[in-house]
Amino acid sequence: MRDATTVERVAGAIRGDGSGTVGRRVDEGVVRLAAAAVVSLTGAVLAVPNAVGFARAEGLAGAVLATVGTVVCVGLVVAGVVLYRSEFTGGNLLRIAGWNLLGLVVLGTVMGLHAVASGLAATAGAGTFLIGNLLAVGAAAHVIIGVFDVQRVRAGQLAGERRKLAVLGRVLRHNLRNDVTVIDGHAARAKDRLGPSPAARSTADGGVTDGEEPEAHESAATDGSRAAAVADAVESMDVVAARADRLGGYADATGRILRAYDNPVADGDTVDLAAVVAETVDAAADRYPDARVSASVPASAPVRGDVRVGRAVAELVENACEHAGERPTVEVTVERGDRTTTVVVADDGDGIPPAERATVFEDADITQTTHGTGLGLWTVRAAVDSCGGRLEVEGSTVRVTLPSAPA
Repeated sequence: MRDATTVERVAGAIRGDGSGTVGRRVDEGVVRLAAAAVVSLTGAVLAVPNAVGFARAEGLAGAVLATVGTVVCVGLVVAGVVLYRSEFTGGNLLRIAGWNLLGLVVLGTVMGLHAVASGLAATAGAGTFLIGNLLAVGAAAHVIIGVFDVQRVRAGQLAGERRKLAVLGRVLRHNLRNDVTVIDGHAARAKDRLGPSPAARSTADGGVTDGEEPEAHESAATDGSRAAAVADAVESMDVVAARADRLGGYADATGRILRAYDNPVADGDTVDLAAVVAETVDAAADRYPDARVSASVPASAPVRGDVRVGRAVAELVENACEHAGERPTVEVTVERGDRTTTVVVADDGDGIPPAERATVFEDADITQTTHGTGLGLWTVRAAVDSCGGRLEVEGSTVRVTLPSAPA
């Protein structure tokens, strides 16, 4: 089972939150720093009236209030540092900072109006201390609320993504079970067909002695039957070899999927999507001469990504060429935007089967009649997610949207 960190990366990529948000141009580290700084800055600013109140405190009650307020403010400063160093995503920290600001705005407004209405504003020092003291406590309380809120949201998201990984596991088990069954059946058939020849069986049974010669026509018939058996066995072994090769493909694809989620693309990694598409289309045209493959791309289209982008595009184009009919028409278009760039792969076939789409996007149950037949779409999804992108399928058209990079 993958650890929680891996599942969180899957969750962040699929839910479109934090580092997985399409088109997010701001560095994740900057988002985290800004959100954590809001919490720390709140404590630093509110520490001033609390410290002044402590210095001017009259009586035990005033000293206790000022001490509590000052300690809470220091706690907020430290909390900002702790949050920045935590495993929360940038989106998570923004949510916590939002709770902090909500507490300040709501409580600050209420306290300000109360101070004016009660005439406390006339004594500026006392009013400032009281408001600062209560705001500090309120801000700390809302930060705690924000942390619990984020943990609650993450728990729900991780549960959903664990279910998605469970679906992938069921796809693998279903396909492995089917292929192993086919291999076992054809291996048994080949073994049966390549058993002892009729002549050998007859000799072993005493039907032919050393001094006897089989009739010529019987020998010819035996040879013909043996040749047919060998041909049938060879056909079965070809099936076994093909299924064994497919089993190896499952292992490779699963490794790529898990590595993609374990190692998201770094913010500074870029690739020219236009060049990737042009190269992929040229290769597909050579590999599939019966297919009409064309591309419409700009001069350049840099996006966030690495070699996984090329693999994803190649998987989509090859799938269209192989499954869209005998002479398919495949069109690949790159649409460049300021924040995102999209590659569209469209063909004139029936499109990706609904069961295949459902298992990848909808957590569908795997049954004997409804199941995915391969891992191609899973590998594309993992590659796109690891780049902070989005994958959409509609009929025979697939759209991959990736964050644009500076030219």
